[in-house]
Amino acid sequence: MQNLYPLFDESDIVIMSSPLYFNSLSAISKTMIDRCQMFWSSKYKYGKASIDRNKERKGIFVSSAGSPYIKGQFQASIPVIDLFFKSINVKYTDNLFCSNTDLVPAHFRKDILNRAIEIGKNL
Repeated sequence: MQNLYPLFDESDIVIMSSPLYFNSLSAISKTMIDRCQMFWSSKYKYGKASIDRNKERKGIFVSSAGSPYIKGQFQASIPVIDLFFKSINVKYTDNLFCSNTDLVPAHFRKDILNRAIEIGKNL
């Protein structure tokens, strides 16, 4: 984490990616997010931000699910990502979600690849 903390401050774009497990983030992703509590605390508890609050940063969340799509499949992960991005002063701009990867890997899905290109162009 000591290597990651300064990278959040230096970044213009943050792309957070996690597979979806039981409709939420992986444990490794959530652990990394939880370790960023220090950014929130430095801003709101101690009044001395550990990150440049004036720098504009954009954030994208990328997630895949092995199971076929169901309505709301990725919804439980969005509030966690939203709060994570807020803690590191990132404007949450978009998502890229891909379901059913157990049967059809994302790199074979033109709709997903085209959506990724569109998101990249918008950044």
